Amino acid sequence: MNSTPFSWLKYGQLIGLLFGVLLLVELLSWTGLCVVEKAWITPKKLSDERKEMHKASLEQLATIQQEPVGMFAREYVHPYVGFVERTNIPEDMQENDLINYGFGPGALIRKAEENEVVVGIFGGSVAYYFAQSDGLHAFWNELQKDPKYAGKTLRLMATGTPGFKQPQQLMTLNYLLSLGAHFDIIINIDGFNEVALPKADNINRGVFAFFPREWQRRVEYLDLDPEMRLISYRILNQSERRQWLAQIFDGPVIRKSMTASLVWKVLDTGTRWQLRRSTQAYLSLKGLSHHSYAATGPSEKYADDDALYDEMVAVWIRSSELMQNIADGIGALYIHVLQPNQYLRDSKLMSEAEKAVAMQENQPYAQAALLGYPKLINAGNQLRGEGIRYYDMTMVFQSTKDQTYKDSCCHYNELGNTILGEAIGRAMRAER
Repeated sequence: MNSTPFSWLKYGQLIGLLFGVLLLVELLSWTGLCVVEKAWITPKKLSDERKEMHKASLEQLATIQQEPVGMFAREYVHPYVGFVERTNIPEDMQENDLINYGFGPGALIRKAEENEVVVGIFGGSVAYYFAQSDGLHAFWNELQKDPKYAGKTLRLMATGTPGFKQPQQLMTLNYLLSLGAHFDIIINIDGFNEVALPKADNINRGVFAFFPREWQRRVEYLDLDPEMRLISYRILNQSERRQWLAQIFDGPVIRKSMTASLVWKVLDTGTRWQLRRSTQAYLSLKGLSHHSYAATGPSEKYADDDALYDEMVAVWIRSSELMQNIADGIGALYIHVLQPNQYLRDSKLMSEAEKAVAMQENQPYAQAALLGYPKLINAGNQLRGEGIRYYDMTMVFQSTKDQTYKDSCCHYNELGNTILGEAIGRAMRAER
């Protein structure tokens, strides 16, 4: 009769002992977590941390920057022209919209109506902004004074892309023509990038001068090396494991346990250590990939800067000659415009206000413009001698006292673009 109460007492003592042990373990776990984290830890704080980790993308959990940043986030590697810009894609984009092909504004025009004139604008950022400015309208208004164009409608194919330099304009023309594009007038506005970018953006980084600008950095985002792709896969798996652990240990009951949270911290720390090792291996391989042929291209040495700039100008000349040959072959008119730049001496009278905006003492491209532009101007005479409609517009702002530059690089405000557009139109009419 006395055995039953005694058994219940022992059972209760066992339960109490277990509860005490669990409480002690929880207390020790909580103490350990506070010591390790160097902060006051609560179940809610740990749960919130796990929830954030579970919501985070795998790329955020990986400890390397895998997404392009800056201009590289806007530009995508292109197999024929180096790169194209893909921003502000409209939801109602049509198949023939030029932005679908990485350019724009405009459409990929394969056939023009009799009363239409298809004008292609080629070049770098100056051409890019010109095609979207009042300068384009000023050009067309001026050109319509010519009976040949009077009353006709301008159809635009704008391919100017910030950072483009020859032979990218040449390659773009070939690419669009292979897709069936039709041009009546081809206007190439360039010169500055051709002498400013090769050394600063390529040669100084060990990259072939005539590869697209900063080609090395564009290639590194592609992870072309098979071992790099394998490590990338491992990094994503390890990041996914951290998410999975966070989800498991944030269950309705288990999240309240400090012991479970301590186990989670141990497992997560181990996974994070593996992730760090994988990251180090990835970055080590990435450093090696900077020197691969895909990143650097041909090796070419120059005796001095003078020889380098001579070669830059030679590529510029040859590219323009080839664009002229292509235009002749399709029955289009080719116009080559040497763009004005503020760093060319005596090319613009500037107020102090404009100097504050347009002239920068340590501008990285200023010296290149000073060295390269005289060579471009001299070489332009060769293009004129070959019958190419080449217009040297370097002095187009010389008599303008009003501000025409909007930054310390090379870009014009609306007035500057308007003056340039009118000057191009007048030059074309003068050759009729």
